[in-house]
Parts: sequence; structure tokens; C-alpha cells
Amino acid sequence: MKREYFGNLLLVGFAVGGIVAAFGVARFFRSEEENVRSQAPIIFCQPQDAPPEQQQCFFASHIDVYVTLKIWGEEKTLPFEQGDLTKSHLHAQKNKVHWHSLIPVDPRKKLLENHGPLTLGQLFEDLGIPFDRDRILGVKNGDVGPSGKPGVLKMFVNGQPNDQFRDYVRQPNDHIDFIVDET
Repeated sequence: MKREYFGNLLLVGFAVGGIVAAFGVARFFRSEEENVRSQAPIIFCQPQDAPPEQQQCFFASHIDVYVTLKIWGEEKTLPFEQGDLTKSHLHAQKNKVHWHSLIPVDPRKKLLENHGPLTLGQLFEDLGIPFDRDRILGVKNGDVGPSGKPGVLKMFVNGQPNDQFRDYVRQPNDHIDFIVDET
């Protein structure tokens, strides 16, 4: 009887130890992932020791932006788990758009000159959502809202009015608000 008791106690100890170890490993990898995400964008070239004419260079980054859509006072939620992982895409976080990919860079200049993949226009194209300076989610400037007055689409980046719409180049952790109302 005592032997069975100690055997069960040992088994429970191993199970608890395994669970604690699994959480520890998960926590470690999560913190490492956050460190990678928080790093500034980089430009890297391969092979590193080759002259520029023999290199391929790329801009690499992980850019998350938060998008809020309010149409006639009602908040709209972007769909979950949508988009190609090599372009702008969504996971399970509400209205958080991810981008992590590579953009080719001129090996001589080593500067990102093609910001096209990082524009809001490309973001919404990647997600299959119609968007321009006068329309979003099927609502366009001049549409009449519940008050009976025509509405206008406005865009704010980090709380500041912005009129770049499709041409705006997103920056890590931007908060971008789109509001359609009559004001």
C-alpha cells in the first residue's frame, strides 16, 4: 500500500514538473519572439562578403498596426485569420494587422525605396477590403447615415488627422482610425 502511495505521489510530481517545464519553455520562446518583433527594421545582404553587384539585399521587419473602423458610430471589426502570411494579414487579435516579409533593396544604395508593400492601400488590397480616400467597407463619401445627413470618411494616424489614405506608409505600432460620420 505504501509503495503504491509513493508511486502515485512520484507520478503526480513528474506530471506537475512536466507542466511547469512546458510553461517555462513556452514563456522563454514567447519572450524571445517579442524581442525579435521589437527590433528595428534591418537590411541584410547575401552573400555578405561579396561585392554589391553579386549580392541580393532585402528589407526585413515585423510591422504591426492597429486599425479601428467606426461607421456611423458603430465599430466594425476586421475579420480574424485573413490574408497571406507573406503580405498584410490578420490573426486572432482584434483589428491588429501584421506584416513580416522581405522587400528587395538595391545592393549599392542599401535603402528601402519601394514603400509600396507598406502602404495602407496595399494593406487593404492584401485583406481584400475595398478602400480609397472616399470609401471603406462599402460606405462612401456622400452616403446618407442614420441621421439623414451625408457622411465623410476621415483618417487619423496616432490621433492626428491624415489625408494620405492609400499612400500612407505604416510604421510599427501605428494606431490608424477610420471614421465615417456627418461631422
